[in-house]
Amino acid sequence: MKQRCRWAECGSLQLKAYHDEEWGKPIRGDRELFELLILESFHTGLSWQIVLHKREAFRSAMDHFDPNLIANYDAAKVDSLMQNPQLIRHRGKIQAAIVNARSFLAIQQEYGSFLAFIQTVMPQEVVKLQDIPRATTVWSDDLARKLKQKGMRFLGSVTVEAFLEAAGFLDGHEPACFCAAQVQSQR
Repeated sequence: MKQRCRWAECGSLQLKAYHDEEWGKPIRGDRELFELLILESFHTGLSWQIVLHKREAFRSAMDHFDPNLIANYDAAKVDSLMQNPQLIRHRGKIQAAIVNARSFLAIQQEYGSFLAFIQTVMPQEVVKLQDIPRATTVWSDDLARKLKQKGMRFLGSVTVEAFLEAAGFLDGHEPACFCAAQVQSQR
């Protein structure tokens, strides 16, 4: 039997599959980074399992996380999303997604890509985290501060830490997790 990180063992088969197949694997495309960033903002105050369960509904309802389309959502679209029972219906988070899409596009314009912006904070190599579990790191503190300066919302240091680990910038796999060896061999 595979040994996973403890957080993945406490959930559904969907959560275990997410851990095994997605979490911590490098995401470097701007569109995928944007999707994960928005999903992590909806994750704030909730379990990731809830967000993961609703991910396909979010993709469908939010134009497959196209930041160009989301940046132009109006009050009628917000109301429509608020009426969708398959989503996390939190008006502040939905409005933040719109603001964050606009900021994301501005960051792309300024830096050439969102990835280039992240790389102003993150080292080139994946950082193996030593203190597991932890809520934040110096990198999540710095990136959260910079995202806030760029106008983004619902992306504090704890949420950004989860984003950096999920996107594979930080390796948060517990030492006994079977994925830890895979990440180590990819370095």
